[in-house]
Amino acid sequence: MKSAVGMKKQIPVLILIGPPGCGKGTQGDYLAERLEVPKLSTGDLLRNEIKSQTELGKKLEVGMGKGGLVDDQIVLKLLKEKVKAKACEIGFILDGFPRSLIQAQRLEGLLEGLNKSINLVVIDITVSDKGVLNRITNRYYCSKCKTNYNKLYKNPRKKGVCDVCGERDSFAVREDDTEEVVKNRLVEYRSQTAPVISYYEKKGGLFHVDGNKEIGEVTKKIDSELKKILTC
Repeated sequence: MKSAVGMKKQIPVLILIGPPGCGKGTQGDYLAERLEVPKLSTGDLLRNEIKSQTELGKKLEVGMGKGGLVDDQIVLKLLKEKVKAKACEIGFILDGFPRSLIQAQRLEGLLEGLNKSINLVVIDITVSDKGVLNRITNRYYCSKCKTNYNKLYKNPRKKGVCDVCGERDSFAVREDDTEEVVKNRLVEYRSQTAPVISYYEKKGGLFHVDGNKEIGEVTKKIDSELKKILTC
């Protein structure tokens, strides 16, 4: 799945795909640090709009609160602004995009518009529905620095104190991390996002990872597969 423009040096673009709560964010953070490229989370972009309470953010708040997917044009507009930034010139990681076949096709157009030779790699992290529900309904974050935690496997070293910023009693839970919303998101995922996997499988450059395993094992598997594809 490589596109070439002249003799330009290839840049890595990694897509992390999988159901909500599969560990895309955790693995994306690791890969961003190791490859020294930005990680772009469409979820974060959308939540920032909501937090800013822009006109767009207010509309998003209603739709996302019900677990629905956001209009493609909105996501693409926000994403386009990011990928054209200087920080993404050496490559980037996409967390949470594309979420539908149409988005995958439009992403191709966006990447072609960058006029760069791109080495596109898609990582499909698979997790059972039960695992997804268990993970998401137990996660929380520091409202000051946004560091993520989980009651099952990642609590702060000192109770009530964030490991990163040291803030006390600043933990919160996302409004959409409820069982009802998660179940709706899983339905959306199976109907909208699953076909994207087949789309990229046909193009090549996609590999699967069992996200039900421990975080370290998942990371090790991703590293092993990337060494076969990227020079990193």
